[in-house]
Amino acid sequence: TKKKSSSIAINELEGKIKLRLQSAGEFYYSCSIVIDENYPSTKTHMDYGKPCHLKMESTNFPPKIESMLTTQAQELVRRMQDGMTPDDALKMSNPIRAPKGYLGDESKEPTKVRLTQ
Repeated sequence: TKKKSSSIAINELEGKIKLRLQSAGEFYYSCSIVIDENYPSTKTHMDYGKPCHLKMESTNFPPKIESMLTTQAQELVRRMQDGMTPDDALKMSNPIRAPKGYLGDESKEPTKVRLTQ
């Protein structure tokens, strides 16, 4: 049998990106991202910053996991659309919060930590 793998397909004419994420096991998640034809437009106030839409196409994850993955993916798309780098958008989606004052700039001095017993 042919093993399925993760894939990405881009259709520039339709402004559509299709993703299929396949685990080493049996689970998969397929979604599409549609880019609005007016994105990003500054011609009129009404058209400014039309959003990109992420839609779950198919999956075999349980419904609660699918909902969590879709919500997190939609938030990643929104953050990158607003100008955040992909790495920073992913870091911000981590439920373990970064230390106060962390802005994602690795070139700054690391946060000082004092260990006590």
